[in-house]
Amino acid sequence: MSPLLLGVFACTPDEAPATSALTDPSAPWTVPATTAPTDVPLPDVAQGVQDALDRAVRFDPEPVLAAYRDLAAGADAACPAFYTDGEVRYWLDQCTAGSGTTFDGYGVDLLQAYPGASVETVGGVATVSRPGTSLALDGAVQRAVSDDGAVVTESLYVAGTFDTDHPAVAGTWVEEGVEPDLYLTRYRAGNTVLASILDGSLIGLSGPLPVVAFDQVILVDPAAGIGDCDLEPAGTVSALGPDGRWVDLVFDPVLQDDVVVTPPGTCDGCARAWAGPEALGEVCFDFGAWR
Repeated sequence: MSPLLLGVFACTPDEAPATSALTDPSAPWTVPATTAPTDVPLPDVAQGVQDALDRAVRFDPEPVLAAYRDLAAGADAACPAFYTDGEVRYWLDQCTAGSGTTFDGYGVDLLQAYPGASVETVGGVATVSRPGTSLALDGAVQRAVSDDGAVVTESLYVAGTFDTDHPAVAGTWVEEGVEPDLYLTRYRAGNTVLASILDGSLIGLSGPLPVVAFDQVILVDPAAGIGDCDLEPAGTVSALGPDGRWVDLVFDPVLQDDVVVTPPGTCDGCARAWAGPEALGEVCFDFGAWR
């Protein structure tokens, strides 16, 4: 399990964070820097980030997979045209199949099976449509599952925009218009979640924080033997407020030699909030959804 616990964080809980997931100047969602005084309502931060934490750990590629599978079933031998590049089979075409389903663009549709493991991927830049419904892809989703007999590992990747009126997305994040760029890995033994690792961002959230990002947020169960606190993770969560200011939430646990170590007396579910170098205080969260 340990090779997937990636890296050691650059700051300790008492230090202002270095450039974070959302203050990286190369990130597409950054805004011009400001020197205006910070006035961040921490209750809004607590509410917005808690909602994002709960939502991110439950993100599921299934709505996109189901909509695509249903529409792609209208393909035939002539439409769309498929090609192979190594292990990747993709289609590239602008055509209408005999079923009346239209394929326009580039798409990947893979189901790879291995002993004890499977990987399902759908993505591309394309539109698949039939009379009455369509799916426009500009991104990719993937589910990978492996089982070694003791631990089940599930990795989910969801990134991009998926515009569709297909019934499979009704009431889901796709219908809400949230733009994810998330990578989530979970390790399970029976009904116990031994560890969860989350990276990426959610853009277009409703509520006080339109963007929340996760920088190697790692929550472990002490039963896994690689950590001593299940009330809070290692890592940093960053949030963009409506005023264009960033708040970085730095949790107390840190990675040391592939083990999540929590300083004594700090396993309380709370993170230190920073706006640049300015300490704002503590904000506490509930990670019950992760466990």
